[in-house]
Amino acid sequence: LETDNSLNIISDSQLLYSLTPGNLLKSGYSVGVKTGGSSSMEDGEKTLSATQYNAYKYVSLTSLADAAGVPAHNVLVTGDEGGYATDGAPGIIKIEKNSLTYVFSDGKTEMKRVRGILLNPPEKSVTSVKSEALGRLERGEKVLVVILDGFGYEQFKEAKTAGLVPYLGKYALKKASTVFVPVTNAGVAAILTGEGPDKNGVWYRQKELNTDDIFEAAAEAGKKSVYVEGNKLIVKTGVTPVLNADTSGDGSTDDEVFACIRDELAKDAADLYVVHFHGIDDAGHAGDDARQAKAIAGADAYMRTLAGGFDGRVIVVADHGMHWEDAVMSHGKFLPSDMIVPYISFEGGKS
Repeated sequence: LETDNSLNIISDSQLLYSLTPGNLLKSGYSVGVKTGGSSSMEDGEKTLSATQYNAYKYVSLTSLADAAGVPAHNVLVTGDEGGYATDGAPGIIKIEKNSLTYVFSDGKTEMKRVRGILLNPPEKSVTSVKSEALGRLERGEKVLVVILDGFGYEQFKEAKTAGLVPYLGKYALKKASTVFVPVTNAGVAAILTGEGPDKNGVWYRQKELNTDDIFEAAAEAGKKSVYVEGNKLIVKTGVTPVLNADTSGDGSTDDEVFACIRDELAKDAADLYVVHFHGIDDAGHAGDDARQAKAIAGADAYMRTLAGGFDGRVIVVADHGMHWEDAVMSHGKFLPSDMIVPYISFEGGKS
């Protein structure tokens, strides 16, 4: 059971542990000693000194990973309110009174209230989009970034097996990690800024960015951008997004978003295009399998049209994935289904 002081440890495909201070104290731990400072006093001609030592309880991440059969080489660590960092080797988990603290492998750096640890994270992250896109722009290429809301990596693979993504399914598929909390605002902010929530300031439903986004960076390089969204603002960006209401009344903005970005591409007046489809996520929250399958197939068909006629680099990614809770899908937990998303990058113009 996940609580506000629990820590989930995952691989890129499996939940390995859900830990709390209480169950770690019951299941076994080690004791370490840390210097807490020193003091001295004069006693006649002598100086008396004393050093304070503080004992602490901890478990080794290496031992946990080995016991789960997933030896850790490096880790992604996330915490409350934007904690986000990588560690080149596994550290330890220190047991506090009401929370857990991750002590990095350097033995000094700590992350309080750690909430998630991903063992051996994928090479790609949603933060990779900005650097790849800007690199392409600098080489004189046009770039189309497509965000498929809520479309997790495993769900993409299932959709490919079911024949729902014949177009996107033919391109090389890579795993990528998203950020915690895995919700739309945080995921989109990470995609557009190339930074985790510790730097961009969006770790949940915030809208204000603390760092420059991809549109501002493109403008500094003399490039023009277009950003096409659904019916509401996700984060405040360097360009004003083109919003699209559900004018057709079919319960989704995907058809309107598609028509809008298709028209923008036809104008050929920009270098960078970012478009965000919401239908897969919306159908998941409704718990409607048939509607979600239709949204997935629809997104793939849209991609065939958009990318097939686009002379430039196409990057497809999701802001987060989803998991089942009772009769509906949800997201926002440190689970592989929510945290691992597809990352597809290819040259457009091939229908």
